[in-house]
Amino acid sequence: MRISAVIPTYGCSRLLSRAIDSVLAQTTPVDELLVIDDGSTDDTSTVAARYGDRLRYIYQANRGAAAARNRGVLEARNEWIAFLDHDDEWLPSKMAKQVAALQSTPGAIACYCWFWWNVSGEVRELGRLPRPTEFWPNIRLRTPVLPSLLVVKKSALPEIGGFRERLRTSCEDWDLTIRLAAAFPSGFVLVEEPLAMYYSDAGNTSNRHEMMLEQSLSIVEESLLMKLTGIERKLWRRRIRSVLFYQAAVGSRRAGVSGLPHLLRSLLEWPLPTVEPRRFLTLAVELMQAMSLGSNRRVNMPRGGRHV
Repeated sequence: MRISAVIPTYGCSRLLSRAIDSVLAQTTPVDELLVIDDGSTDDTSTVAARYGDRLRYIYQANRGAAAARNRGVLEARNEWIAFLDHDDEWLPSKMAKQVAALQSTPGAIACYCWFWWNVSGEVRELGRLPRPTEFWPNIRLRTPVLPSLLVVKKSALPEIGGFRERLRTSCEDWDLTIRLAAAFPSGFVLVEEPLAMYYSDAGNTSNRHEMMLEQSLSIVEESLLMKLTGIERKLWRRRIRSVLFYQAAVGSRRAGVSGLPHLLRSLLEWPLPTVEPRRFLTLAVELMQAMSLGSNRRVNMPRGGRHV
């Protein structure tokens, strides 16, 4: 099987070499490496040029990560696509082990793996993802597959519409995984080993919580509630929205802002402890902090669409 690796990038030249080097260091080499520059204004093109013909560099006007990945799929010359975000890296045996898993699983259209989670330069934990048979219903509450972990058959992506390009800031990977899993319920295979390093910056990720909430709420009806009808759909809508508002509350706290408005909305959507039981501890902490500040200000409910 022949594989094209696709690295979408935007304004991150200082980390791009690490990602490219990890692709070129694979014990089983990919057949093609594409770097899709989504409108960078730094020296990304210079960094890519250092690798000569070992990669294909393609520039496009800024349209977001989803559009950059779709461009990579369109330009790829091979039947399989392996994605890698510009700030992550693959471990050397990733391609070898994922190729072996795909070749030993007839009918598979996608392979993913576990990963190491690196926060601000420190490896915090092993990301143990659920097996494909455990996708549903857990996939409705959080994405099990990051793009940097995924090898997917090229023909499967246009069949489901590819990445949704309107999701410019977040959730495009979650949305894609759900639609892939719905279209190919027995098409995934998992390598239960950490084969990639996922990097996040504790100082930056929390600042995006409001944008992430907005985009997460926008995919509830069309993606997260797929295959559900009647009362089951209504109950899952509340559970999902409850989790999304709780995650926004956590993001607010990390950014140094009170998470109480989002936390109250989370409890309003689903007051039972069957969803994110830590919400009650978080609520107690928030209330104690509010009382210690002597705040008598009214808490405004956040905007989040029509309450159902």
